[in-house]
Amino acid sequence: MKFNFYFIHGWGLDSKFWDPVRTIIQSDQISISTKCLDLSFFSKKKHEYHFTTQNNIFIVHSYGLQWFLKNHLNCKILINFFGVPDFINFQKNPQLISKKIMRMNHLLNKDPNMVLKNFYKRCNLRFKNKKVINTKQLSKALDELINTNYVQRLKELDFQVHSIFSLRDKILNLNKDCLKIVKSKSHNIIFLKDSDHGFPNLQPYLCYQTIKEILKDI
Repeated sequence: MKFNFYFIHGWGLDSKFWDPVRTIIQSDQISISTKCLDLSFFSKKKHEYHFTTQNNIFIVHSYGLQWFLKNHLNCKILINFFGVPDFINFQKNPQLISKKIMRMNHLLNKDPNMVLKNFYKRCNLRFKNKKVINTKQLSKALDELINTNYVQRLKELDFQVHSIFSLRDKILNLNKDCLKIVKSKSHNIIFLKDSDHGFPNLQPYLCYQTIKEILKDI
């Protein structure tokens, strides 16, 4: 079976984040189409998307999960890398993380490149200064990470969800007990031992293998 793949990147990233994985999937001939969405963190352009209605696979990273849930999207399978429906309260130290994000938000208007550079370092990703930075969109997304809770919306999804987390993630210091709230027969949870928050971009072939393993029995 072939699928329409839609990729959604996380906070502070852009659609190019998924390009290495997307290229491998295209070469394996398991796709009807592939599209990387862009959340306009580095452009002033507002993107509008239209999705096909059959055989859709959404692959999201970090904040991309919240964007997916916020927009009430539907699909055959959702594959989620390092995203949680309540970013603050799924952390081991919610109060500390909340303070860090508020400080990031405060500094965005003063020195956005510095904020992004520090974030990329914690993701183990290479950073280059951006010519265009949409601080309004970045700030709005940080506010959402602090203030939104999509736990109930995630629990109500009527399709398969596969969530992948890493024990070495420096962005999401996951409190594993929180996953009990969202785990179900249709929600499979996988743990990676030694992967950074930037895993899909850093290790695209291993990411692709993880995706293909999920799809093999469909």
